[in-house]
Amino acid sequence: MVDVLMLGFVEGIRCNDNFVVVKLSVRRAGFRKKDGTNVSEEILIYRVIFASYMRKYISSHFDAGVYVKIKGNMLPYAKGKGGEIVDGYTILGQTMERASFPLQSSRISRKVLKESEGHEVGEPDLDGFLSEDF
Repeated sequence: MVDVLMLGFVEGIRCNDNFVVVKLSVRRAGFRKKDGTNVSEEILIYRVIFASYMRKYISSHFDAGVYVKIKGNMLPYAKGKGGEIVDGYTILGQTMERASFPLQSSRISRKVLKESEGHEVGEPDLDGFLSEDF
């Protein structure tokens, strides 16, 4: 098994008695091979299997379309509907948390820092707040 850290969008969540299955869509960027052929961009769908104790956490905090970060172990095979082994990958999930787009979060943090610069820090004026006619 290989340790992986994946970022992607939740396609769907299915809870069973013994496990929770999360379908994760991950974008793989296109690239050019050395021989000059182009490989186009594609969306890969992974099945991530979590233990049953994660059911309440996942069902209450995540929904389809949420951008998440998943850490787990990748198996070199996938199980089909009948339990047979088919081509593909399955991830045994360990942790799942919300992720944010790095560019967006850095813009927000820079904006907050810029807005907070140049302001004096002082005590609030409570004279009007403590008056009887307030």
